[in-house]
Amino acid sequence: MKPKSRFQQQLDELRSKMGLPEDIVEAASDPEKFASMKDRNEQKKSEEEERQEKKKKKPFVPIEEWDRLEKEKAKGKGISWEDRVRYEGLRYGDKLKQHDILLRNLNK
Repeated sequence: MKPKSRFQQQLDELRSKMGLPEDIVEAASDPEKFASMKDRNEQKKSEEEERQEKKKKKPFVPIEEWDRLEKEKAKGKGISWEDRVRYEGLRYGDKLKQHDILLRNLNK
């Protein structure tokens, strides 16, 4: 078997990076192969779109996913516990009072 030329190697690398099928070069020279390949790709795309639509239309949300979504919503609201404690320590006290504030918040 004859080794591939540098051009052919680069063409294969580019084809694989772009996600093109292996027989794209042969299909480019034969209109019938190209048409059949195009039909297969369109069918795959439509099937994938249908799957995505079915996923979007799900009315039921599993409890694990619901909990995760609620936690993500809660993260966006308000300040974190650490920031709140740091703020209270700076606002309400000197070194001794800051220590008391930290102990009070850690014991909650």
